[in-house]
Amino acid sequence: MAGPAGSATRPATAQRSGTPDESAAPMRLPSHLDMARLNALLRGVEAGAPLEPAAIVPFTQSNDRAARGLAKRLLAIVLLKSARENAARLLDEACDDLDFQYPVIFQEALAQAAELKDLDRVFDLRLRAAAQAAGRDDHLGALIQLLNAAAEDFRAGAKNTNDPAGIRRMVEVYERVAQMTQRRLGLAQAARGVRRSPTGGRLRMAHVVAQLVDGGHSTSRAAQTFLRYADRERFDAYLFVTESLARFDQHAGQVIASDFSDRRAPQRIRMFEQELGVPVILPRARTSLLDAAAELHERMAELRIDVAFFHGSLATPIDWLLCAWRSAPWQFDRAFGGPLFCPAVDYQFFEFAGTMEKLAFLCRERGIPYGPLRYGGADLSHVADAEPIPRAAMGVPADHVLLGTMGHHLPARMSERFCRTVARVLRERPRATYVVVGPGPFGAQAAWFGADLCGPTPSAARVRFVGPTDVSERFAQAFDIYVNEYPNGGGVAVGEAMAARKPVVCVKAGETSLAMAGAFYVGPEHLVTPPTDEAYATRLARLIDDPEERARMGQALRARYEAEFDGRKLTQDETERIWRVIHSSQKKPG
Repeated sequence: MAGPAGSATRPATAQRSGTPDESAAPMRLPSHLDMARLNALLRGVEAGAPLEPAAIVPFTQSNDRAARGLAKRLLAIVLLKSARENAARLLDEACDDLDFQYPVIFQEALAQAAELKDLDRVFDLRLRAAAQAAGRDDHLGALIQLLNAAAEDFRAGAKNTNDPAGIRRMVEVYERVAQMTQRRLGLAQAARGVRRSPTGGRLRMAHVVAQLVDGGHSTSRAAQTFLRYADRERFDAYLFVTESLARFDQHAGQVIASDFSDRRAPQRIRMFEQELGVPVILPRARTSLLDAAAELHERMAELRIDVAFFHGSLATPIDWLLCAWRSAPWQFDRAFGGPLFCPAVDYQFFEFAGTMEKLAFLCRERGIPYGPLRYGGADLSHVADAEPIPRAAMGVPADHVLLGTMGHHLPARMSERFCRTVARVLRERPRATYVVVGPGPFGAQAAWFGADLCGPTPSAARVRFVGPTDVSERFAQAFDIYVNEYPNGGGVAVGEAMAARKPVVCVKAGETSLAMAGAFYVGPEHLVTPPTDEAYATRLARLIDDPEERARMGQALRARYEAEFDGRKLTQDETERIWRVIHSSQKKPG
């Protein structure tokens, strides 16, 4: 007796597994080829290669039971991935249909994209949400999504914030919000090219940074360099801290946030004010970044600031607003990573000459002069005098070569390729220990290094995650070799190693600002080439084995640091260019 309609022609396995109709398979494959082909397909899927379910179905009819089981498992993975991709697409479309006004659905769409590791879709969703918020006059919501988009992208390697298309989309929303909020708040722009401070005296320059932190923090150290070597004959220096990355009371939906600088940097603020004589201005408003921006704009007018020198980026909305509102008669921008790209600047400094022309398109379109920095880095003179952390305090055997990596964003930057490459070298050389200094979590990295290197006890581990530090210079002195992560590596941490006369293993593995940072520091003659895992491992192994090579390279990098990364030279060069722009454009009142 026939069963329900259609059941007599449907294979039993299809009914059980829910796979596509296996009767369409033209033939059973020879069993001796099934496993090899399936394993090749599986490796491709795990690497992210696309695979249609129809390509797997024939293997579910294999004569080999193990091959049939593996094929069905692989088919399940592919079907599940396809379902997730469809779900992500539908949720993405739902956000558009609902004008991004249902936060729960927006969060579901973000979560699905993140689960698929589709970071481009996450960035796109946030920018569309920002544009929609701006369209309904939700200026704060728009700015928070801009902050989220740039901050998340920066942590993931700064792909979109170093791409002209991504930059243009962000700037379009920023400009729209800046114009609307300036009108709504009734903010008066400073007259361009007309000094506000008393004539005959020094010009007043405000360095504008997003946050301050005590200890090892690149932005804070950069600010310290500018203030220490400030041109006090021509300028009075002020420091404005915008707190762009802080979580204000009304910031619903902000995903990356820091504490306020008065709690994170009391020692640094006291040093700036008492030792360097530089007033530090922080916003009192802690309700929203819009309130803070408006307050700081008024403070610049009250203090009669002539020059605003921004050290922000696309991920610092208060800095962006201050610049767009023209808070000072002359405005300049210089930032690591994606600069402000604000049309209200008079000159744009670029960190890297190698990426400048690609990113300077808005400057060219709007007639804004720009140029690369001639020197780099921050003042690291204190590193040379630092006492190394004793090996015994770290539990490192005296006869081990000590490798080290430092940074605030290492979990996002220590890639699987990097970890497995370093792990391979460590296994081949048992008298080497690797110390990772910075905030975690490092669960993924520990798994890539393996339990044999990370355990069984902390004292026995040859790969150690020691947490954050306020004395990074002492770690730099303690390391024998600095191991720079990739594809996105460190900047100032590499400079510290160079200042401490340590060799650095560094590879240029991309074209983003983060990938360029280490290469910028060590210079082309010290880079690992070709940029492969194997070449990286070979260089690291050689330095572990050869103490004379370590000393030679460490001395060469110290010489490069002294020639190219002197904080005084950096500050003088930037200040001279700023002075020339001011002198060529200065207007008389009225």
